Amino acid sequence: MKFAPLNIQSGYSFLQSGLTVESIVKSVYKNNYFGAALCDGNVMHGLPLFAKEMEKIQKPYIFGVRLTLLNQEMCLLVSQEEGYKTLCFISGFIDEEDKVIEYLKSHKHGLIGILSTTKRETRDLLINLNRDDRDLLIKLSSIVEKFYIGLDTPNNNFKEESKNIKNNVIHYTYQTIAFPLIKYVKENDAIALSIVDAISNDKNIEIKEEKGDLYFKSEDEIFNLYDQDDVLETVKLFNNINFNYHQKRGEILSFSVDSSNDYLKEECYKSLKAKGLENETYIARLEHELNIIKEMGYSDYFLIVSDYVKYANRVGILTGPGRGSAAGSLVSYCLHITDIDPIRYQLLFERFLNPERVSMPDIDID
Repeated sequence: MKFAPLNIQSGYSFLQSGLTVESIVKSVYKNNYFGAALCDGNVMHGLPLFAKEMEKIQKPYIFGVRLTLLNQEMCLLVSQEEGYKTLCFISGFIDEEDKVIEYLKSHKHGLIGILSTTKRETRDLLINLNRDDRDLLIKLSSIVEKFYIGLDTPNNNFKEESKNIKNNVIHYTYQTIAFPLIKYVKENDAIALSIVDAISNDKNIEIKEEKGDLYFKSEDEIFNLYDQDDVLETVKLFNNINFNYHQKRGEILSFSVDSSNDYLKEECYKSLKAKGLENETYIARLEHELNIIKEMGYSDYFLIVSDYVKYANRVGILTGPGRGSAAGSLVSYCLHITDIDPIRYQLLFERFLNPERVSMPDIDID
């Protein structure tokens, strides 16, 4: 099919959708869409699962997030690695609109913006397009690398309104694109939105059935609603995507010493002496653990965890005595990360860290 839905909201848009990520991907497969984008409101929590499920059906996918900018709803889609990093960064202050806009102005590379026309006010703005409205479009388009006008289907006058919008924006070189909002699987599933709305507003719901327009439409329905060029543009957009979610990102933080391996060993032996445990059994166990930690490259990790646990204890923030497999580490005990002597209680270090099963150490401090 020569269509890809780009305006899908999942249940990660809390109480705004009746879709799970799994149901989204099943619908993409069932309708034989070219691919799809997930664009939840202000959150990116569903993206890892979305990637995993889309890869199972071997369909291309796009990561996105829905924001309110300058009183307009816009979906920001990732086209390159820089765009993904930008979305991850602004997720920390995503509700601070002015700060988000300011940051995007200088970090727009790798981001595609699609202005949603779901709201009546936005459609009126694009149909009338006075001077202030044109200035608004310029501001919105300036904070992304590529900008689209997304045509939604919220009413019976869609075709007429869509034609008027297209005739207006074409003079400003803005590209239109089919952008139907999707929040449930089938037409008869609109009741799902009424249910989540009732939950959100703590009210009862009387109706048992409801139809709506925010569902996964067939190819015939899509091409009946939209001009062919707007539908095909959803697939062409994928040609601009050069993003690999699975590429390695970042590194473990470094502790501020010349040699973390030497410093870790020094601190552990100091602690062992202070605890009065400098005997053959403890030294042999400590050397064994230190060698594995060094071999796996986790000396900095232990020093960093020790540093913030010590700080927490110093300022009165409670930490646990040691939970899970980390309690089997003598290094953790020496660094005051845990309060449990693993040799005394016959706890195994290999349950915590094992070079034959390479994975990040996981120290629970609650």
